[in-house]
Amino acid sequence: MKIRIKSLLSLSIISLVVSFSLPAISATTKTCPAGLFCTSGGKYTFDKKADDIQAYQMKPAELVVDGWGMHSDEGICDSCGQKKESPCVYCANEYDEMWASLQLGYYFVKNGEVTYHSDRSSKLQGIFTCPGTYPSSAEGASSVFECYRVVGNGQKEYYKAPTNTQSVSCGSNDVNIGTVNTLVKDLQAALIMAQSLQASLNKAKQLPTLTPAIDNDKVEKAKAMINAGVSRGKIRM
Repeated sequence: MKIRIKSLLSLSIISLVVSFSLPAISATTKTCPAGLFCTSGGKYTFDKKADDIQAYQMKPAELVVDGWGMHSDEGICDSCGQKKESPCVYCANEYDEMWASLQLGYYFVKNGEVTYHSDRSSKLQGIFTCPGTYPSSAEGASSVFECYRVVGNGQKEYYKAPTNTQSVSCGSNDVNIGTVNTLVKDLQAALIMAQSLQASLNKAKQLPTLTPAIDNDKVEKAKAMINAGVSRGKIRM
C-alpha cells in the first residue's frame, strides 16, 4: 500500500511539472483570406480565445473624404485645418488617399508610400480589406498593391498609389497638379482656335465683298475664353 501511494504521488508531481513547463497553445497562424491583405507576410495570428475574422469585417475599405467624420479613438479625421485639433492625429486631407478598413484598421497613401494603422482595440492586427475600387485579392496577399479589379477581357488591374493628385505649395496658396495640366490643355485648345479664326479674319479683310464683323465677334469670344482660362489659373495658383 505504501508503494502504491508513493507511485501516485510521483505521477502527480510529474504531471504538475509538465503542465507548468508546456505553455497552453491558444493561437495559430493562418493565411490571409482573399479580398484582404495581411502585412505580416500574408499571414495573421488567430487567437483562439477571441473571434476570428467575421464576414461583416470583409467589406471593402471605403475612401475617407469630407463628410466622413472621425474615429476619435484612433485619431482619424476626414479633414483638418492648418492647426490640428484634438483628437485629430491623422487627417485625410493631408494625404493623397486614406482608406478605412472598418473594424480592422486604416491605411494612408502619400507620394506613393503607404502607412498601415491597425485599430488598437481589435485583436486582429495587421489585417486590412482591399480598397473599394480594387476590392479583390488572392489568398496570402501582403500589401494593398496586391489588390486588384477585373477589367475588360478578364484582365486584372492592380492598385497603384496616386502620384499626381497631391497639392504642392505655390506662394500662399495651393496648386493641384492634375488641375493645372487640364487648364494648360484647355488654354492650348483655345489658342489654336483663336489663331485659326485670326487667319480667317485676315483672309476676309482681303475680300471687299465680305464683312469681317462676324469673324471679329468669334475672335473676341476666343480671346475671352483665353482670358477666362488664365484668370482661373491665377485663382488656383
